[in-house]
Amino acid sequence: MVHKALSQSVERKLLNLGCGRRFHPDWTNADFQATGPGVIACDLNKGIPFPSASFDVVYHSHLLEHFPRRKAPAFLSECFRVLKPGGVLRVVVPDLEDIVRNYLQALEQAADSDPEGEDRHEWMTIELLDQLVRHEPGGQMLKHWKRVPMPAEEFVIERMGAEVRGGLAGLRRTPAVLDDTGGRQEPSALGAFRLSGEVHQWMYDRISLTRLLQDAGFVDIVRLGAGDSAISGFQAYGLDLEPDGSVRKPDSLFMEAVKPMPERRRAPQTVRSKPLKVAHFALWGHGGAGIAATRLHDGLRATGVDSRMYVLSKQGDDPSIEVVPSRQGELLQKNGKIVSPSLARHSARWHAILARYPNRSQYLEAFTDILSDTRLASLKGFQDADIINLHWVGGIIDFEHEVEALASKPVVWTMHDMNPLTGGCHYSGGCERYALSCGSCPLLGSLDKRDASERIWAKKRATFDLLDLTCVTPSKWLGDCAGKSSLWRGRARHVIPYGLNTDVFKLGNQEDLRKQLGIPRDSFLVFFGAESVANQRKGFMHSFNALRSLRERLGSEGIALAIIGHCPSELAAALPFQAYQFGYVNSPEDMAKAYSLADVCILPSLEDNLPNVGIESLACGTPVVGFRIGGVPDIVTHMETGYLAGAGDVGGLCDGLVWALEQKRAANPVRLQCRKRALEEFNLLKQAKAYTELYESILAEKKR
Repeated sequence: MVHKALSQSVERKLLNLGCGRRFHPDWTNADFQATGPGVIACDLNKGIPFPSASFDVVYHSHLLEHFPRRKAPAFLSECFRVLKPGGVLRVVVPDLEDIVRNYLQALEQAADSDPEGEDRHEWMTIELLDQLVRHEPGGQMLKHWKRVPMPAEEFVIERMGAEVRGGLAGLRRTPAVLDDTGGRQEPSALGAFRLSGEVHQWMYDRISLTRLLQDAGFVDIVRLGAGDSAISGFQAYGLDLEPDGSVRKPDSLFMEAVKPMPERRRAPQTVRSKPLKVAHFALWGHGGAGIAATRLHDGLRATGVDSRMYVLSKQGDDPSIEVVPSRQGELLQKNGKIVSPSLARHSARWHAILARYPNRSQYLEAFTDILSDTRLASLKGFQDADIINLHWVGGIIDFEHEVEALASKPVVWTMHDMNPLTGGCHYSGGCERYALSCGSCPLLGSLDKRDASERIWAKKRATFDLLDLTCVTPSKWLGDCAGKSSLWRGRARHVIPYGLNTDVFKLGNQEDLRKQLGIPRDSFLVFFGAESVANQRKGFMHSFNALRSLRERLGSEGIALAIIGHCPSELAAALPFQAYQFGYVNSPEDMAKAYSLADVCILPSLEDNLPNVGIESLACGTPVVGFRIGGVPDIVTHMETGYLAGAGDVGGLCDGLVWALEQKRAANPVRLQCRKRALEEFNLLKQAKAYTELYESILAEKKR
């Protein structure tokens, strides 16, 4: 099904500028002179001779440095103009940073009287300066290459690649031209040579080139390896790599950037004759992502949207939430839930993947594929929907077999973690391979470039390219991650924070609640909540160490910890102060009481999107102390509604607890400030309104 859909997709238009003799017939190739069959001759100083928004990809290698610095911005603006929205620009230039680093390293070696270092220093001086200052064809580089033996020959070939490797013997057979001018040239001849196009007019590093690309309007600017690209199938064209896989110009800086999609205009405020119909798909309605998805569904229904939700596991009797039927087996009743047998098969696939990688990281908590035995097209709610809204969909949607169904509807994907961006993991643990393509996954403990992460990434790439996808992230951080992802770069994306029912999550009477549970009124009670305390990403051990530091500063008297979620008994027993374990709490009303009991919520996640714990805590008036990571800064205003410590800084976390204790002792109105921020930023109706406006704008754009 994927291959059928791919064959029906519109052929991409690709443009290679300054192609020289290195070009591919599938591309439109242009240069200052016609260097081969089909190459268009044009003066690129005067612009790019094609209409606006003509190409999906624009590529140029070792061209930009030949423009004077003052002309480079105009040329990049022309590249921007001829690209379609969402199109990719790939720029290759000599890497000034790499050249300077190698020069300085050779300089140090030469200063130590290292003969090889002296030869390398001679070459690096030529490489740094010659193409900028030469006054004759080939310059000092050509003279150096013709020397027999060539000083630092292997080093030079390693740096210059095919340009020297393939033609060295021929260069040495060519007789040297005697310079009988005594080093003098007529000014007119020198000027003509300087303007001939051979000389470099400027040099770039990753910082200066990024600024130029930003100034031209590009976004999602990334530095890549020669063999890496967000351009599907780029390596097959042989532009930056030789047939043997070696890099054609190893001294290069490779960068890609995207022409942004136009901002979706707000839909006009029109009265619909029928309610907007939205179908949500989520693995289940519990857990962080499931709760957030269900809240959005409820908020939309409260504002008049005909919202339906489809899951593999349902708790409760809400008729607007349905369990997707499986093609293999009847729905099951299990622990008060209605469960699809597809859920067990999804779990089995997940664990089978992990079992193949015994060296996987302990940090890896979930790794999901894009398969399912459910079918969307048979669902009436899917058929009737104006918009499809995806959430955590591993196990509920089979992207390989549902391409045609999904392609028939505009799709909004609310990202609750990084899984839509990666080849399987839900949080990358700092790995940024997803910016290029996955493979050799460090979380799987894999050295195989074609491992499960690469295979899943490739399947996502093949299907995502065929769909009308709009990304929504609850946090700015996850939006930035989406901008880096090779699967999402250039697509429309929006940040809409989670909302929650602030009539449920509200200020409680702390004194009365503590009295009911026998918790001393004057205790400094710290709240920690997670599905499992043992989850490394949730950072409980950082909480443990911060509280231990707090005890050393203040003594243990009066310090207590409230734990929501599973906590191993041996861990609870090791705590050096009073701990109240509430286990799993399913009732939102009971969760709100737990927050209100506490003086502070500690949120030491090492990676997180926009954790529900944080916004729920604020809504109940309880300040949040956490690390400055992920979406936590979107929740916490430092020293107003909580305290932000540096990532992994246990001492800073302890400082935050001291700050919260000081607020309690001074009776400062921090609880009211927290409540106010939650009402303003995390209001469920505000979230529903933002989504409705986005849905309407997508549909309005589709009609134009």
